[in-house]
Amino acid sequence: MQAIVYFVGIDDWGRPVFKEVNGQRYFCDTEHLFRGDVTEKEILEKYESIGTSAICYKGRGFYSEPEGDSAEVEIVPSKVQSPQKEKKFDKWEITNNGKSYILSDENTMKMIFANMSGRNFKDRDNDYKMYLKTLIYHQGLQHGTIELVKNGKVVDTANIKL
Repeated sequence: MQAIVYFVGIDDWGRPVFKEVNGQRYFCDTEHLFRGDVTEKEILEKYESIGTSAICYKGRGFYSEPEGDSAEVEIVPSKVQSPQKEKKFDKWEITNNGKSYILSDENTMKMIFANMSGRNFKDRDNDYKMYLKTLIYHQGLQHGTIELVKNGKVVDTANIKL
């Protein structure tokens, strides 16, 4: 089934994000990246010339991660969308020693931050140390400060130590 979508913006990775008309699903293109100031007209023209085969399902939020293979979509101008005003999403991230480490939605970020800070590992020191070692080894986490950040403002801070 083909989804009818409209352009809503560019995410932090430069991916164009589309939202389903009268729906809650989001889609994006991971192969063609754009500047943050690209216009809807430029997007419509680009996809008219290259097609939409690189667009895939992104989830139910603007900052969700792409999921799976390409999706069948038809891109329409945003004026065709439902009359509801587009909801603005908060940008949540965790920084490690001042560098952005991970981006996602509020609930995911709060849970990951609680894990990284050890708050979800009360009375389980060995489990916490193994969790941190995994993050350090596999994902480049460094010893030092982590911050939970919402729209550029620090909400919570913790220190990482093994």
